[in-house]
Parts: sequence; C-alpha cells; structure tokens
Amino acid sequence: MVLDNQLIAKAPTVSESRLYQNLVDLCSIGCRWSGTAEEADACEYMRSEMEPYVDGVAVQEFEYPHYTPTGSQVASLKPSHRSFSSVGLEYAANGCCRGRLIYVGEGTEKGFQNLIELGFGFGGTVVLAKTNRPYVVGPCAESNGAVGLVVISDSPDASLRQITSQMGFDEEDDLLKFGISIPGAIIDSRSGDYLLSLLSSGPVEVSVEHRCSVELRKSWNVIGTLQGSEKGEIIVGAHYDTQLGIQGAWDNASGCSALLEILRACSRTEKTRPMRFCAFGCEEIGLFGSTRYVHHRKNELEQILCYINLDSTSADVCTTHELLASTKMLGFAREIIESNTGWAITKSGAFSPSDHEQDAAEFVKQGVNAIWVHEEGNPYFHTIYDTLETIDSPKLARATQVSLLLFYYLSMCGRGELGW
Repeated sequence: MVLDNQLIAKAPTVSESRLYQNLVDLCSIGCRWSGTAEEADACEYMRSEMEPYVDGVAVQEFEYPHYTPTGSQVASLKPSHRSFSSVGLEYAANGCCRGRLIYVGEGTEKGFQNLIELGFGFGGTVVLAKTNRPYVVGPCAESNGAVGLVVISDSPDASLRQITSQMGFDEEDDLLKFGISIPGAIIDSRSGDYLLSLLSSGPVEVSVEHRCSVELRKSWNVIGTLQGSEKGEIIVGAHYDTQLGIQGAWDNASGCSALLEILRACSRTEKTRPMRFCAFGCEEIGLFGSTRYVHHRKNELEQILCYINLDSTSADVCTTHELLASTKMLGFAREIIESNTGWAITKSGAFSPSDHEQDAAEFVKQGVNAIWVHEEGNPYFHTIYDTLETIDSPKLARATQVSLLLFYYLSMCGRGELGW
C-alpha cells in the first residue's frame, strides 16, 4: 500500500517527561487490584486526567466476580512428603484433592492430545504445568478428567506469579461460576524443579488445596471522546488495574501513561473520525472491563474501524517487540511502523483464538479490527518486581509514538488508503 507521507508528517509527537510523570503518578497509588480503594483512585485519576482534553468523559459501571484468596497448599505425599510455598490459582475451585502427578509441559491442547495418543490417561490425576497461561491448561485438565492443577511459576528469585484461571466470558455466563472447576495453585520454580526430579524416578502423588471467596462487586471503565465529522471511530485502550500485591509499572501503568499522552497529543489536532480513549478496569482477573464495554456496544460494533491496545511496552529487560493485528490491519501496521519509526518488529502475526489474555480479545472475537504493539519476555510480570525501577523511560516514549502514529493515521485517512 502507499502511505500518505504528508499525513504522517502532521502526526503529533509525545513528550517523554509527561509520559514518565503519568507513570510515576499511577505507580504512587500502589497496587491497583480490583475491588480496592487504590483501584478506585486509579479510576478517578484516569477520569480527571482525561477530562480537560476530551469533548466528554463517561464512567461506565459494570459487575464482576471479586476474588479473595484465603489459602492454598501444595504437598508431595509419595515417594516423599514435602510442602511447598504457593498461592492460589485465581478463580480455581474451592477444595482439596490428591492424585498421581502428570507433567504436561506448557499444557497446550495439542500437548494433552499427544499424551493421550501415547496412552496417558488424566482421570483422577493432578496436572503439573510450566506456563504463564493457566487459563489455557486449566480447561484442558478439567475436560480430560484431572482433579487438580499445579502451575510452576518461572518468575525469578523464588517469587510467585499471580494469574487467573479464566480469561473472557460470554454475556449469558453466571459470573459466580467464573474459573475452572478443579482446585489449583501456583508454586515457584525451585519447587517445580523438585517435583520434576521426583517424577524422573517414578510415580509421584500430591495434594492440592485452594480456598477463596467470590462475590459480585462493581468496577468501572473510563471513556473519553473526541468528536469527528466522518464515520468509523478509532478506539485506543489500556487497563488501569494490576495483579494482586504488585505496583504494576510495566503492566500496565506504562499503557495508561501512553493512553493519556496520546489523548493530550491528539486533542490539539484536526479531527476527522471520532476518537475514543478507554481506561478499562478488571483486565488482570479476566478482561471484565473491556468485555463488558464490547457487550454494551454490540449493536454499534460496525461503527468501530479499529481498536488499538496499549499494554506492557517499556521494560528495561525486554528485547522482543511483537506486533499482533487483525488480518486486514497487519500489512498496514507493519508498513507504517517499519517505514516511519525506529521500533524494530522482531515478531508479528495475525490475532488467533489463543491471543485472549489482553483487552483486544473481545473486540477481535466480535469481528472488530485490532492492533497491539507490545513487548514479550519480561520475567517480572505479575510479580513484586514489576516496579518503576524496571521501566526504560526513552523506550516508553518510542513505543508510545508508534501507537500514536497508528492511531492518528487511522483517524485521519480515508478507507481507500487502507486498501479495503
């Protein structure tokens, strides 16, 4: 495709100092776990920061199942007895189980099928997996008859990575039944290595206990709007919540600071298409805010030309830059990034059904085009080490400029220029 270079030249630029100040402000709130006063403070911060720059800002309330952990325990019973430090796998079932341990690697559906074809049965077993996607391995384990799940966290220094057991939901779902139907827990990498060493010498029996409470509560999305004269709105979004007990500088104060800076920069430009700026709640525990937003607009989805996701962009330890986009948007996004920015794409592809751990998921599921420019390979994500000290400020500015350019170009160009 041929890009409009004059339009690209008109694109505004981000301010590194303002970006970093937004980041500091959000991190100073502390852990923004859903259902806490700090989450409410973050919501109000996003609203108040948007308000001076938009034609209107709305706070959309939605219901979600609030998870409170009350205890977890993992222990080997045979051939040796040993207890391991653990945290509960969020939204796994309450209860205690015991069974023969079976290791499934990353726990993909194909991996389960390969073991079944080799004669392994999962009935009555406890599945052990080394993965950052327990919401993938959990359903496979329960559907194949496993009675429990143990996830090995690959995070550093014996830390434990907090993760949910389900991502996304359908409109008709009973939210009090959100999550997998078997108990689950997360152990550190050293404990995982110990269990794997036991398995190398013969059968291992383990017990898993998970205790929690779940109740319906309210959270919020913050939506700012800049009006436009043409059809086909462009949405940019980021989630403001964090996982339990962490500061969440990378995931996702970086995305929220980028959202606010893109809004500030674009508020002073000519407006062609409507622009929407969405700060979503409850992403970490199951994509509740963005999914509710898409469900709320189910009769208006044809009006959305593209959704651009801002999530996890600027850690000083990451070297993998990934571009994920809907098939229609992939070529455009690659060309505009490679031709006009210094952001090197090291991995790219079209969204697939497995790309369901971030706020573009429900947009893509419902047929809305989406783009996500982000990083992979941060060992600190969802751990206590995701702090302001691990953020690369110049990198944050470069990554934000990439998403701003995509957002601005789409909001200003004609549909014919996109080739569809």
